[in-house]
Amino acid sequence: MLKLDDVSKVFRKRGESLRALDHVSIEFDKGFHALIGPNGGGKSTLMGVATTLVTPTEGRVVYNGSVLNRRTRDKYRRTVGYVPQHISFIKSMSVMDTLVYVAWTSGISRSAARQRGRDLLVDFGLQEKENAKTGSLSGGQLRRLGLVAAMINTPSIVFLDEPTVGLDPEARVQVRQIIGQIAQDSTVIMSTHLVEDIRFLPGALHVLSSGKLAYSGTWKDLSARVPQVSEAAGSSFEMAYGEIVRGIKSPGQEGLGHGVA
Repeated sequence: MLKLDDVSKVFRKRGESLRALDHVSIEFDKGFHALIGPNGGGKSTLMGVATTLVTPTEGRVVYNGSVLNRRTRDKYRRTVGYVPQHISFIKSMSVMDTLVYVAWTSGISRSAARQRGRDLLVDFGLQEKENAKTGSLSGGQLRRLGLVAAMINTPSIVFLDEPTVGLDPEARVQVRQIIGQIAQDSTVIMSTHLVEDIRFLPGALHVLSSGKLAYSGTWKDLSARVPQVSEAAGSSFEMAYGEIVRGIKSPGQEGLGHGVA
């Protein structure tokens, strides 16, 4: 289990202090977890802290009972897979060579990487692209290759940053199905702005606003806070989400400013 314990992050730039995370405590067990919130709410910073790419100003990050620090983070990183929003591979490299290279960075041998890569390409419907150059892949295929690369080291935790942005509806459905499969055996933490991604991927929902954890629960429970409304007014989920975000923003926020993603 991954746990953020009373985590805060303050960025200081040009004499100003911006609090990106404000005493956030959250637990991520096995399964799917969605992170949503307005721009500047703290999603990107939380992902950075959880992947150990960003050091918290206060609080602790704990994985399976061990506090993550300079001594323990390298071992932790080998258990993690990460898919950024903007995927970029060397266009002249083949799909398999790309996977072998990614595996090498995790200490996996070439032979083991090729076997693991072939199995994953079959699972993700990319087996016919094994020898294709990554520069020839479509947007949906490239996104699936990013997921394959993230899974090459058999991670316990997979971080996904806006994994379906820019995809056509068919490709978005395919990627969501793959994410659901991954979440059966791993912890999947995904940031997204797309309501469809949350609605059709069962699991936990966490709302971040102004650096604070505004809600943890499920889509169903959050939607139930607002009675069914007309389609023109928006969904119950959207209205309940809006009330939560406004509730966080409305109190006076003296002292440190907010506004880092």
